[in-house]
Amino acid sequence: MPWNPFAKKPDRGFDEEFAAAVGRAGWKVVKITEVDAVISNGADSRSMNLYNIRPAWNNGSPEDRERGMTHFVRSAMEPQDTGDVTFEDARRRLMPRIGPPMELAENPVGKVWLVQGALEANLVLDSEDSMAYIHESTLKEWGRSVESLLPIALENLRRQSSPDRWEPIGEVDGLTAYNIMEDYTAARALIIKDLVHPWPRHGVILGIPSKIWLFCVRLDSIRAVNAISALASITAGRYQKEGWKLMPQPIWYDGTQWEIVNAWVDGGGLHIAPSPRLTEALNQLAGAGA
Repeated sequence: MPWNPFAKKPDRGFDEEFAAAVGRAGWKVVKITEVDAVISNGADSRSMNLYNIRPAWNNGSPEDRERGMTHFVRSAMEPQDTGDVTFEDARRRLMPRIGPPMELAENPVGKVWLVQGALEANLVLDSEDSMAYIHESTLKEWGRSVESLLPIALENLRRQSSPDRWEPIGEVDGLTAYNIMEDYTAARALIIKDLVHPWPRHGVILGIPSKIWLFCVRLDSIRAVNAISALASITAGRYQKEGWKLMPQPIWYDGTQWEIVNAWVDGGGLHIAPSPRLTEALNQLAGAGA
């Protein structure tokens, strides 16, 4: 039976574990619903979106739930300062991030453009209790660049990834999702050639609506044409619902070049306008009759 990551699952104690994690951070839960929570420390209060963490927690193994919940709460409430961390200390904790540009004028985040002005890769410093972006000021202190450190972060992610985690989605032939819902699921797009075997001649179409989702269609047969429409629809739908939005449109990666697929939803439904380069690749698939 195809995997359905969108199916509602019992929370199995989610509210209690969330309250415990918030308490460990010195706050308390004032109100909690299916999709959000209000927390307070007496002097301050804030709202937290639970839309992503609930399914991630429910899909996690028992031994990972407490650690994952603590990571979520601390990451949302107490971002870690990387200013006093040396490069040698950070090396094994570097992880990649993929997504739209982060506009932080006062202390910009280091970046590598994948699609100029639209899609970038960044670095974060990961630990059990927090996650922090690597800013240009930190890179300057280390005497390093994003380009020199990104391979280290990608290798760290590879050690936590397997090509055996793809699951079919629904009844659409050729549409799959990476069956791990965590902070670095979407970032695995950056190591996609290590996760898709054999590598298709025309690459893959990916969907990364938020950091916990990675959808994939392999451009290896004519079935990919219908699967791309399904991927575009799911990606746009999840983007509208997620708390940590990344990209509403699919992304094409042919193994060397990234391209955002022109897709949108309006009153007339889903529309896809592939570039001439992507159109040629799809025509080749159709012509091969694969």
